[in-house]
Formats: sequence, C-alpha cells, structure tokens
Amino acid sequence: MGKHPDLAKQSTLSDINWGYRWLDTHPSDPRSKYHPSTWFTRGAPAPTMPVPESPVMESPTHTLRQLLELVPPEEAPYVRTHFERFLLLVDLVGKWAPASAEIANIGLSPFDVLAKEIRGWSNYFNVVSGPLMRLGGTKPYSHLNLIEYDLTSAQSEPPRQFDFVIFSEVLEHLFADDELVMHQVGRLIRSGGRLLITVPNAACHRNRLRLLRGINIHSSKSDIVQGVYGGHGHVREYTLSELKGLLQKDFDTEELFGFNTYGTPLQRKILNTLPDSFAFTLVAIARRTDGHLPRRARQE
Repeated sequence: MGKHPDLAKQSTLSDINWGYRWLDTHPSDPRSKYHPSTWFTRGAPAPTMPVPESPVMESPTHTLRQLLELVPPEEAPYVRTHFERFLLLVDLVGKWAPASAEIANIGLSPFDVLAKEIRGWSNYFNVVSGPLMRLGGTKPYSHLNLIEYDLTSAQSEPPRQFDFVIFSEVLEHLFADDELVMHQVGRLIRSGGRLLITVPNAACHRNRLRLLRGINIHSSKSDIVQGVYGGHGHVREYTLSELKGLLQKDFDTEELFGFNTYGTPLQRKILNTLPDSFAFTLVAIARRTDGHLPRRARQE
C-alpha cells in the first residue's frame, strides 16, 4: 500500500492548483484544453470496467466557472478550496465504477452539483440523515435524489443498495463510533460494489510542523460542540494505518494513497515527493466483501 510510483512524477498539470489562484492568474492558459482524466496518474492498474457514460468534462477553468455559477454565492469559497478534490473524485469514479453503476454520495456538498448538473450522472443519489443534513446546512438540494439512512445507528436499515458509494470528507465530522459507521456504510453497497473514501490526514506535514511549534492540531471543544462547517467540527482525523484498519473488517482495500489538495504548485511538487503519510488527504478505494450482507439478507 506504499506510494504509487507515478504519484511523485505527475505532470505539471496535476500540480497546478485549479482553485481561485490559478483561475485568476491563468484564465487563458492553453494547457487547460487537456482532459482532466489525464491529470491523475496512478501506479495501480485500472479495473477493466467501462467509464460511466456522461458528458466529457470541459477544461478545469470552464468547469470551475460553471460550478460557481450554479452554487449559492456563500458556497464559492468552499468550491474554490475543494475543487481539486472534486476533480479527483470524478476521475476515480470514472476509473472504478461500471457504466451502469448506481452511485451514492453520503452527505451533501457542491460536488453533487458537479456530478448531476455538469457531469450529468443520471443514476446518482445522496444518502442523508440527521447529522449529515446538518453538514449540508440550508443548501438548496431539493433537485437531488435524497435517501434517508442513519449511519450512526445500528438499528437503521438501508432502504436500498448501490454499486458505488462516495464517502468523502464526512467521517471526521460524525460524532459516532467509526467501526459502526463503516459497517453501516458497507450495508449500503451491493456485493462486489466499491467504496471511495477520503479523510483528512492527522499526520500530514502541516500538522507535524504545528506540533513541532507547540500548536495543537485538534479542533477546539467549542468547534466540536457548537459546530463548524454546518455541523460538528473535525471530531477525529486519521492516519494512513488507521484508515487501512477501518476498512479491513468489511472491505478489501484495492487502492490507498495520499493526495495533496492545497498549496501552491511548488509546494505540491515538493509534497508529492514525500511518502503518502505526509499528504493532506488520505484516499482509498475498497471493495465490499461477499460476506458483508445487510441484516435482512442474512435472515432470509
């Protein structure tokens, strides 16, 4: 599960921060014509599955502008900050999900607008519950296919299952036992289906430097209790080994790596030469094991 050999050799394109800084300073850069699927090269072989049928995404500059026009103005800072992560999610779905896959995203975020309105994913759903609705705040998502399912309760039954589930930057906000949450996530996925999960890295280079300077890396109790980001703050962040351990019981991990979303192009180049354990974000693709069946299916 070590560092993928191509990760440190990504092209200059993948090192560019496609957020507001790049958009403001390079609006006519000719390199923006390249398709985003070429920016994320991974060492692990891609599965022999067709790419989901959806419109070809425009250049990142155009896509970012489209997304900013479609989301509420108060969401613009979040979109600019997380846009590169959004592109990574799109790329990984294209590599690992079958063409006819029913895809579910746990939670609510501007990524849903990118998936539904710009990418045109028709078999796309959002799984929400009380805690996840708080994360979504008052965002106008009435046009989405919403499915209610409580990941924090062992008594909650999944109303249906999916071929591919996205669980990105949500686990760290849930005030619940991680093993229970991951078990509930697994029950949403059909046998042989896949999970795409991303979490913040507690051992990223920034946190290591903060600790050396005597700065606490954890969210304050006020942030956790009163809520930030529309819900709980970062109740818990994770290390590479912890994420691997969380997936072991209910999933077979097929890909595990670090991803650097933030920073200048030069900072990202330097960070991409470091081990995955120093990255800002941890990313995993995992297949649900055959023995992981919903409670109803086991009883039948």
